[in-house]
Amino acid sequence: MAGQTAAQSGAEGAPATAGGGIMQTVLMFVPMALIFYFLIIRPQKKQQKEQGSMLENLKKDDKVQLSSGIIGTITKVKDDFFVVEIDKSNHTTIEVIKSAVSGKIEAK
Repeated sequence: MAGQTAAQSGAEGAPATAGGGIMQTVLMFVPMALIFYFLIIRPQKKQQKEQGSMLENLKKDDKVQLSSGIIGTITKVKDDFFVVEIDKSNHTTIEVIKSAVSGKIEAK
């Protein structure tokens, strides 16, 4: 019986120290979450915003690079996609969704 009482009192003392451990864990997690936000999430959102702005500003006769590496010239702008001419000699065109454009190629 005395052994059970000692075991029970030891078990009752454990949650009190675990509460302090939880607070320490939370205090360590908050700065890590802030670092993660400022180093990963915020720059990614900024890049997505810039990409969206670039896609909205594309117009006919802009030279673009697609995510597949194909380079062409926009011949028609529609709601959800572009018509891109990839070979001027044969007038070869393809339709691509707007998100397939990875960047605008600036004229030199």
